[in-house]
Amino acid sequence: MRKPKIPAGVILAAVMILLVTLACQVFTNQPASVIPTLSSTTLPPSPPEPPAAATQPEAAAPTNPPPEATPDQSSAPTPEPSPEPAGQLPTPCAEDTCVVDGVFILQRPIGSIGRNTIDPSTRYGEYQRVVREANHGVKFLNTTGISVLAAADGVVVAAGDDLNTSYGPAKNTYGNLVILRHEFPSLGQPVFTVYGQLSEVTVQVDQAVSAGDEIGKVGSSGRVQGSTLSFEVRLGENNYGVTRNPELWLAPLPHEGNTQTGAIAGRIVDADGKPIHPVDLQFELLGGPGQPAVETYYLKTYAVGNLSDNSPWEENFAIAGLPPGRYQISFYMKGLQQREIEVMPGKLTLVNFSIP
Repeated sequence: MRKPKIPAGVILAAVMILLVTLACQVFTNQPASVIPTLSSTTLPPSPPEPPAAATQPEAAAPTNPPPEATPDQSSAPTPEPSPEPAGQLPTPCAEDTCVVDGVFILQRPIGSIGRNTIDPSTRYGEYQRVVREANHGVKFLNTTGISVLAAADGVVVAAGDDLNTSYGPAKNTYGNLVILRHEFPSLGQPVFTVYGQLSEVTVQVDQAVSAGDEIGKVGSSGRVQGSTLSFEVRLGENNYGVTRNPELWLAPLPHEGNTQTGAIAGRIVDADGKPIHPVDLQFELLGGPGQPAVETYYLKTYAVGNLSDNSPWEENFAIAGLPPGRYQISFYMKGLQQREIEVMPGKLTLVNFSIP
């Protein structure tokens, strides 16, 4: 019987498989030292694999996100509070006439049972009758023993008499006196109020007082004739040389109904802008066209230059306690000078006169 003939392709494939099998066995049995390796310089480094694509869509943001974590207040530094801007005094009027709020921040130092109006015969800046020294304050004529009240919250910086210590032009000027220091943030500097000629002092140094507290009683001690309260306002420091007109610092008096009185302050200067003094002024509250004046007030400019041209209003005359209405100011300086102005309730009207 004749054997079947095996195809040459099958025999060739079988031989190749046998040879590969023998080569693998020989390669596997070799020591590690003869196994060929690939140097790192043989092939370039493989590029980084790209990030895997997201398999799920991102979750939507929650409608109400959780609150942020509160930092530990005990370990976190406490922020410094912002400094409060320093106050400043108002500026004087740059026009011929202005109506402003004023700085009427002090209460009257005499209560309702006494006379809380200023004596018009010895106003601020006018010469005193006893000595040739211009008034650095105002007077409240009252019976001895009437209570004297603090004009604002403050601290007592002087209480007693001035027999050995001068608080003014000379010793024993005020007799028994009290001086208070007040702080007003809107001004940026302290205000001192002086209460002189007292019959009795009822407070002590370093004592804190509130507006309206009794600090003494009206008297006639020191250099004064008659029973009166001498009242001064000093701005910035407790010094006789920095007084201001109290009429421009005391609260306006009531007028009729719910209205208040008003005030006028002004400057009369020469061509160089220097204050002119003394000048006699007349203030007429007008009654209407063809009508006589309802009331007439007389005033002098400040008698000495160091009382004029001082902040905040740089005035050299002032008067308060005026009923609201239309006023005519008149004075003689190189002829008759006149101007009509309006006095508003609780306001200050500023007037400038420049005499060529």
